[in-house]
Amino acid sequence: MTHPNFKIWLVDAFTSTPFAGNPAGVCLVDEFPKTNVMQQIAAELNWSETTFIIQKSPEHFHIRWFSPRDEAPLCGHATLAAAHILWQQGKAKTDLITFDSLGGPLTAKKNKSWITLNFPARFVFPCSMPEILHNALGDVAIQSVHKDDVLYLVMLGDADEVRAL
Repeated sequence: MTHPNFKIWLVDAFTSTPFAGNPAGVCLVDEFPKTNVMQQIAAELNWSETTFIIQKSPEHFHIRWFSPRDEAPLCGHATLAAAHILWQQGKAKTDLITFDSLGGPLTAKKNKSWITLNFPARFVFPCSMPEILHNALGDVAIQSVHKDDVLYLVMLGDADEVRAL
C-alpha cells in the first residue's frame, strides 16, 4: 500500500521560542487519508495533537485533529498552529478563514502578528467533580465544575490561581 507524500510541520503554539509552548503537527493534504492512517501518523509523531487540513477555497478549510490515541472534536492550540501555517505558506488568502470540523464551524482571524480563534459554542451543565479530575488538580479551590458530552470545565477563583496550577 502506498500513501501520498505530504509535509508535516511542527508548530509550537502560544510562543515564539522553539521547543516551548504547546506543540502541534500540521499536515496539509489534498484529501484526507483514511481515518486509521491519520491516527497511525498521530501516534507515530506522538505530539499532543496532529491536525490534517483540506483546502476548500482560499478562505475555507476542513480540519481534523488527532491525539496519539483518538480523534478530537476540537483543539485550540492545533487550530492556532494550522492557521499560522496556512498564512505562512500562502494557502489562506484572506485575514479571516473558516474551518469545518467535527465540533462545528470555527474561524481564525489574523490581526498583525496575532491570531484570534472563535470556536463553536458548547453547552455545559453543572456536575460533581470526578475523582480522577480531583486527583489531577490536587487541593486547588474549585469554584464550580461543568461538563458537556466530552469535556469538563473547571472554574477557579481568578487568573493567578490558574497560573499557579
